Amino acid sequence: MIFKAFRATVAAAILAVSGAAANAATVSVFESTTTFTIPDAVTSITLLMIGGGGAGAGSHYGGGASGYLAGGTFAVNPGDVYAVTVGQGGASAGCAGNACAGNGGTTSSFGNLLAAGGGNAAGFFGSPPAAGGSGGGGAGNAGSGGAGGTGGSNGINGVTYAGGTGQGTSQWGALLALITDASVTAGTGGAQSAGSHQGGGGGGGILVNGFGLSGGNGISTSFTAGQGGQGYGAGGGSGGYSGNYQIAGSGANGVVIAQYELSVMSAVPLPATLPLLLGGLGFIAVARRRKSA
Repeated sequence: MIFKAFRATVAAAILAVSGAAANAATVSVFESTTTFTIPDAVTSITLLMIGGGGAGAGSHYGGGASGYLAGGTFAVNPGDVYAVTVGQGGASAGCAGNACAGNGGTTSSFGNLLAAGGGNAAGFFGSPPAAGGSGGGGAGNAGSGGAGGTGGSNGINGVTYAGGTGQGTSQWGALLALITDASVTAGTGGAQSAGSHQGGGGGGGILVNGFGLSGGNGISTSFTAGQGGQGYGAGGGSGGYSGNYQIAGSGANGVVIAQYELSVMSAVPLPATLPLLLGGLGFIAVARRRKSA
């Protein structure tokens, strides 16, 4: 009985020092379209994503809005394969003038679990301001423009045209908090242009651990054009006007973030008294076997 008990104790001791199962959080950041296979033992996944940002207007009108932000936690099955689509930033019209409206961003998605729409582009004269996750900055038709929104806020109004509508700072705050094992923060909205007729800045997107893309700045040869917002999915800046029209910037591509827990083996420290315990049990077992012989 003593030898059998010793064998059981040794087996338990080996198991204790060899390792124990633990969960380790993993964060995957997708910057381009791909597929993703759910790892073994993973049954839940938390997603956060932003669509592509909208372009600014090639004139003294608004900046582009950032992509919309979306997130949530979903049940999944190991081995399932999901298509991951990263929304593309809207392209600038590449021209300068009242009719040079840019293009909106496209949608980011993770299979059929979640999707986040692209931000709207700034229109031309008389068009509505660019709405999105963070609104594009408003414009001044002979006066000051406005900066792009930050963290889900509306774009700042220009002297003539209002900024675009954002999703709301409280909604963005709740969504950004879904990812707990990486730092996901809001990027700053872009500044308005200089010039006599100022255009708006692009809406801010999101940063991951302080890094990300940026919306394109407007292009001007004579003054500072509207600036693009910071972060993935940010909007592009407008061109502006000061005796001549300028070209707007494009929106930034979006991003998809996935957080899940992997099961790993973690080493368990060897107790200081375990060698003495094993030695004592070994001595008893040997003595027992000699007595039996």
